[in-house]
Amino acid sequence: MIDLGARMISRWARRTALLHGELRAIAELGVDPRWWLLAGGAAVSWDAPAAYPQPAYVMSDAEPAADTFIGRPTPAPLDPFRDAAIRALAARSAIRALDGRLPDQPLAVTVRRTLAGAVATPSALDVAAFAIGEHTWTVALPALAPADRIEGVIDRVTDRVTDRVTDRVIDRVIDRAAAYGAEAVEVAKLAEIAKLVEVAEVAEVAEVAHEVDLLAADLARAARADAPRLLRRIGGSATPFVCVTLGEEPVATARHGHRRAWLGNGNGHGPWLGLSRADGLAVVSTCHMILDGFAHAWLAEEIHARTAALHALFHIVRSPDHVVRSPDHVVRSPDYVVRSPDYVVRSPDLPSPVLPAGTIPLAVAWRPLDTAIPSALPLAYALGRVLHRVAGRRDAAFSPTLQIPVAPGTRDDPERRRRRVVPAIASVRHDRGEPEPFVAFEARTRELLRREIAGHGLSAQLLAAAQGAPAPLAWKRRAVGASRPRWLDAVATLIGGRGCVSRIRLDATAHGIAPACAVSSPGRLPTPADPLGGCVLTIVDDGTAGAITVCGAGFLDNDRRAGDLLDELLALLPR
Repeated sequence: MIDLGARMISRWARRTALLHGELRAIAELGVDPRWWLLAGGAAVSWDAPAAYPQPAYVMSDAEPAADTFIGRPTPAPLDPFRDAAIRALAARSAIRALDGRLPDQPLAVTVRRTLAGAVATPSALDVAAFAIGEHTWTVALPALAPADRIEGVIDRVTDRVTDRVTDRVIDRVIDRAAAYGAEAVEVAKLAEIAKLVEVAEVAEVAEVAHEVDLLAADLARAARADAPRLLRRIGGSATPFVCVTLGEEPVATARHGHRRAWLGNGNGHGPWLGLSRADGLAVVSTCHMILDGFAHAWLAEEIHARTAALHALFHIVRSPDHVVRSPDHVVRSPDYVVRSPDYVVRSPDLPSPVLPAGTIPLAVAWRPLDTAIPSALPLAYALGRVLHRVAGRRDAAFSPTLQIPVAPGTRDDPERRRRRVVPAIASVRHDRGEPEPFVAFEARTRELLRREIAGHGLSAQLLAAAQGAPAPLAWKRRAVGASRPRWLDAVATLIGGRGCVSRIRLDATAHGIAPACAVSSPGRLPTPADPLGGCVLTIVDDGTAGAITVCGAGFLDNDRRAGDLLDELLALLPR
């Protein structure tokens, strides 16, 4: 028995030394005993007691600091009220399409923060929130009954084409799509949407279009400060699954849009999904506790495509000359067009959205990539050089650490990109102010990535220890979050890093994906004691085209400096 205990202690000691060595390989640790404590704690094979059941994710407690957004350029809609109602329906359709297809990331949920930690609560996806000015309203969305048939029409937008609609109606759909603001390449696709309406489904689509118009009319009343008929003040119904904000909001805080439908000042319960507009972008904001970057980008693309599809479908059934004939019935869409005397949309002056509680502004700069898409390692090398400079210690042997998220699993695993990522932790070594050659950084960091992908890396071991350690979930999440104790600052700065480089690659559609701005909070936000802060660099692409975004706070204190940093990083890419 004594011999067994000795062997266990020996194995623990070896693991502790190895983990401490991995930490020492990326940062200057000095003689601070906290690093040995961290390595020793991670080296323990924890078996969590029944009192602490552990979910798979400990990196976020649904706090505002972990909010994110992805936005793509979309001209302002002619009718913001109808567009808001349609975007809510599109969000529900997209969630239903993707729910269950993303490991450890259920989407048909809302979020509740408790003293024991934030939890995801199942949602029927039947209540949506709409934020107008200083007020937030809720409403039960029109039921797509039978849902599988109408949502099946949406799903077939790019899958198959029939020839049941006249060319004249297709032309009208193209005109409407152009007015809605779709890109030219999508206008041609939307012409095909007109052909997707089956005779037997027209009446059902028209009924939903009628309810959308009623909801749009009510949103217009609320915007004029008139008493709405369908909307109810938030708090009197089930927790909404989405919050749609009307009016333009600041891009610096757009990632918090869903917080306008939270009760409890961001610490109670609410949706994890928000839809809004900021600086010409159609924004999809999310809470990082629910989904990662790839899932977020996929969901944003689905919401955009389904929004365009619903606009086109509803326009088909509203068209005065649209008559779809079958042997036993004729459906004429004018019967379903709402002509409310008090609902006229003429470039309405929507009140500015009120910022939700807990907002943390970030500097943001982004641009489409019109050249070859850079990979993560050259960008990480360039960012490490910049972070070394802005940290102000020319003699430092390492740059501040930075994260490179990777998806675990083998390269030939089709599900790999859909999984939660693990952040590899890297740094750029320096000698008297000069950076190491890129080839040296690349070789060492590729090995780090390989180990994380295989589940044996530093982050993988630290996360496994955090999941298994016998402590409440809320404490673990706060230990790595923005509200962590000050004595953990040094650990959080090394593990979380001053920077993050992420590349999100989506599967190319028939027409490719549109450039998208992707914003998330850096692992290190500025404080009075540590004003340096951090930044995040993100690429969203389909392998041939995409966009790059840099955002941050602290040394990036305005959008101009964020733009300058983006220029500098692209200029520093190894050739």
